[in-house]
Amino acid sequence: MCWRPGRRWRVAEQATADGRVAGDRVVKDMAITHADFFRTLAPLLRGVRHEISGDGVTIWPGEGRIAIRLGPEGTRTLGNFRLPRTSVELSFHDCPAEAIAEFIARFDLRFRRGGG
Repeated sequence: MCWRPGRRWRVAEQATADGRVAGDRVVKDMAITHADFFRTLAPLLRGVRHEISGDGVTIWPGEGRIAIRLGPEGTRTLGNFRLPRTSVELSFHDCPAEAIAEFIARFDLRFRRGGG
């Protein structure tokens, strides 16, 4: 799985011989508030066992476990322009490498914002 600069996701390359990842994480710096994050994430959780806590969500997608934790809300200032800022950590535990790649692709697609 490649992301824009052409570098590969760390988790996709650290799979064991049986195709599982024992435990790895991806950290994203996102321009989003906690409320917007949970609202945008909701469609990804439909039909999947999950548990929402105050600062994140744990997902059991069938095999393994995915934990998403949100850092404190902050603000990024660009001149007179202010954007929300939240660090988002996705931790994968005992997930097959292909399931991780699929989840990251769906997560990125869901959180993609238009611009131009």
